[in-house]
Amino acid sequence: MKEFVVLHVGYNSGNKSSGAEVAITKSLSFQQQYCKCALFNLSTKESFEFSSYSYENFKRIELLPSPFNKPSIVIFHELYRIEFLNIFRQCKKKGIPYIIIPHGGLTYKAQKQKKLKKTLANFFLFNHFFKNAKAIQFLSLSEKNNSKSFGLQETLILGNGIDKPKDLEIEMNGESFKILFIGRYDIYFKGLDVLLDACKVCSNFMRSNKIILEMFGIGSNEDESYLKNYVRINKLNDIIKINGPIYDEDKIKEYQKADYFIQTSRSEGQPMGILEALSYGLPIIVTPGTMMAEDTNQMNLGIVCSLDQDSVSNAIKEAFDRRNDIEIMSRKAKEFISKNFDGDSIAIKTIDQYKLLDDGGRS
Repeated sequence: MKEFVVLHVGYNSGNKSSGAEVAITKSLSFQQQYCKCALFNLSTKESFEFSSYSYENFKRIELLPSPFNKPSIVIFHELYRIEFLNIFRQCKKKGIPYIIIPHGGLTYKAQKQKKLKKTLANFFLFNHFFKNAKAIQFLSLSEKNNSKSFGLQETLILGNGIDKPKDLEIEMNGESFKILFIGRYDIYFKGLDVLLDACKVCSNFMRSNKIILEMFGIGSNEDESYLKNYVRINKLNDIIKINGPIYDEDKIKEYQKADYFIQTSRSEGQPMGILEALSYGLPIIVTPGTMMAEDTNQMNLGIVCSLDQDSVSNAIKEAFDRRNDIEIMSRKAKEFISKNFDGDSIAIKTIDQYKLLDDGGRS
């Protein structure tokens, strides 16, 4: 039987605060157990978790070590990387099928951000790359339904897989009701401006009920300054805590100390932070832009709200009022993740779908 070789292409600098980079790492870590796979890395960062080759050192697929110099299929992560155009031309010349995983980049809201720049980039540079893809791989049906189409190619719905939760001692926080945000400090895409406005609206309610929004992340200097200045100017330091990034077991302990996880995104592919939080039994407060609203409602995983300050404010109040339901939602959250996002199951399903595309088994 012909060896099936998957070559991923993307930027992976080891930044654990980047959802796309975390997703790339997880994909390779799981898939390498079921096929030959490697990363053609646009960063020079070395990886010891899976096979990785720097684009700067090789430039061309055919110069990679065997068997990655003749991949069965190529997977591009994200969209607007100028190096993709060179690699795409190599794929086209060699007849290598390729798939694009936009990681939320094709959603209408994402396309409207820096709209003129993206419109010009699409027209003059990337349209050919998009339209010649064998398939576009979306992380959820919601992402697909809310994304721009560039052709008639196949679409795959294959989500991110996550690790099974580690068993750590739970440190319950009995003094306050803790709502947790862990992610990139991106004011626009994460909807953090609305989240802060919502906390300001319900600040008296939060104080009287000892509700704390605990935030962990990293962002641009501009975005971090926005957060800190907003909290300082509006005297919200007692109910909003702005922290730096947090990783690994320290992050897991924060999941386990919290009562709820909140994400008020305008646009996402499939947020890893939400999936991780659910895997530890944490109910969630989410907006439709997270692409998790439908599942949250159907599976009773938490609370869905609109992206406006009053709706988010009411969701925070509802979360506190429904604190006696947390145990039920926690159990459903763990069941939901186990059934739908187990990393090994996702990897097997993904490789099977890639093989079908490679064999021309789909029309």
